[in-house]
Amino acid sequence: MNFLFASHQKYSSKNNSMKTMKHPAFDAQLNLKTEPNELIVFGTFFTERIDDQLSIEIATSTSIIETVLLLQLKVLDGNEPVEGNIKPFVYKLSDSSTKHFTNVTILYGNGESKTQIVKIIG
Repeated sequence: MNFLFASHQKYSSKNNSMKTMKHPAFDAQLNLKTEPNELIVFGTFFTERIDDQLSIEIATSTSIIETVLLLQLKVLDGNEPVEGNIKPFVYKLSDSSTKHFTNVTILYGNGESKTQIVKIIG
């Protein structure tokens, strides 16, 4: 997969804040060839520091829609100077519940989110 991060960047001569460039670029795939089926979410996220670390896990809030997998993406701030860096992330889920997910929503920042349709492999 090739992620072109520039398509998610917002530049303005008035506001060149890094906060507007943090949108994740990701894909979600359900592999029906494996047993149990495996749902994999992978992508990139722009962080402000080169030594920032990413953490991704199932969101603690429950989804109103049962076919949407909610993931929380968190940035663990590093100590290096602000330079910016694109970091990869991967989340895998292998159990009987993976088959019913049709969408993946990643929650990040201050209430921001992005949703992708799950692509079926198999």
